[in-house]
Amino acid sequence: MRRKTRKKLQTISRAWFEAFIGFEIVLHFRDLVKPDVLVQAALAAVFPIIFRWINPKDTFPDGE
Repeated sequence: MRRKTRKKLQTISRAWFEAFIGFEIVLHFRDLVKPDVLVQAALAAVFPIIFRWINPKDTFPDGE
C-alpha cells in the first residue's frame, strides 16, 4: 500500500474509532450494554465519517 493511502486509511479508522468510543460511552452511561446494541453503535459510528466525507466544506484531514 502506498504511504499516502495508508495515512488516509489510518485517519479514517481513527475518526471511526473516536465516534465509536463516543457512542459506547453514552450507551454505558444509559446502561445499554447488550451485545446487539453495541454492534448497532459500531455501525452507527460510520455515519459521522460519511457525512464529513460528503460535505464539501468540511476539511477532512488527508493524513499528510
